[in-house]
Amino acid sequence: APHFPPPRATPPVAEVAGKNDGIWIPIADDVHPTAPPVMAKTLIHPDGKRTFSAVAIVAMDLTKVKITSVAGTDEPASETVKRAQRPGKIPEGDHAALIAAFNGGWQAIHGHFGMMVDGAVLLPPKDASCTLALYKDGTVGVRTWKTIADKAGDMQSYRQTPPCLVEQGALNKDLNEQTKSFGAAVDGGTVIRRSGIGVSKDGKTLFYGSGDGLTAQTLGQALAAVGAWDVAELDVNWAFPRYLFYTHKNGAAPTAGTSLIPCTFKPNEYVGMTFYRDFFYVTRTAP
Repeated sequence: APHFPPPRATPPVAEVAGKNDGIWIPIADDVHPTAPPVMAKTLIHPDGKRTFSAVAIVAMDLTKVKITSVAGTDEPASETVKRAQRPGKIPEGDHAALIAAFNGGWQAIHGHFGMMVDGAVLLPPKDASCTLALYKDGTVGVRTWKTIADKAGDMQSYRQTPPCLVEQGALNKDLNEQTKSFGAAVDGGTVIRRSGIGVSKDGKTLFYGSGDGLTAQTLGQALAAVGAWDVAELDVNWAFPRYLFYTHKNGAAPTAGTSLIPCTFKPNEYVGMTFYRDFFYVTRTAP
């Protein structure tokens, strides 16, 4: 069977699933409008106790897209990579092929998780941290750093997060509703807006998920349900998770027109304007 779009996912909690949970809907783009879509989306309700809890998920065909990491102008804070080296936006050379962009990880003060962009180390890696690794050959991986540290020379960029939510198909045994080590609201609540990233077992599909009313555990379960073999948590809380879709009109710079879940954004976000937090963007390769 073809790897993309992924097969329909089995909802992790049948009694709260919507009738369309796990069904993949192709997402068109105007970079190569006549070619088969390279993104698809679905919805998963992962929490048997909270019917309002939902994760919107985008699948990306890694054989036809490229993922690029960008450091924010301020975050993660770094003593080694200065502001002048951090433009905080997508370079113009990639505007024509741009189809999407999504949020990165936490501020440096919240864990000092490692990050490297194009060989420049903003923060050194931590052995126990989950790591989204972008390799020089275009492949993408998600693993605990100590298991892939020997491949550091093959990496173009990496971004670290708290411990992996899912690794090699197994849900992190330390996950529960009360743990705050995966992020919490100011009042200490752990049922919040969250985002995460995962890779399929064959390495051909990347999954981004975000939604409201989530614990780290239910986020991991939702991404695992759609086929993510390894999963890292990205940024959390209301203002930061975002997945934006871009369009191109009359040769002008690409414009962010819609988002995966409701969020506040500007049409020129990540493109014409700089952003202070790190992020990733998705470009389509030639069909």
